[in-house]
Amino acid sequence: LGGYKAGRTYLCFSRSHDVPAAASSGTKYDMLALLRGVLSIGGAKGGGSPEFAQGSGPAASVAAAQEAAREAAQKAIDSAMKRLIAG
Repeated sequence: LGGYKAGRTYLCFSRSHDVPAAASSGTKYDMLALLRGVLSIGGAKGGGSPEFAQGSGPAASVAAAQEAAREAAQKAIDSAMKRLIAG
């Protein structure tokens, strides 16, 4: 989830409490780690837990932050689908 207000981009990541923070395959589902990776830009701040994290950063970096979030989410989805298919 994301938004924009007064020159800042706001992001929120969440997962179900029954999804583990990490899978045996090494895939991470830690929402705080995801947020920190996306908001590694100057002037960004945020916090949370492995299940829920929120933060914001300068709007000048919104495109880069959105792309980083999209890529991270796609990797997590791809990994989960491979595990489901493999049984």
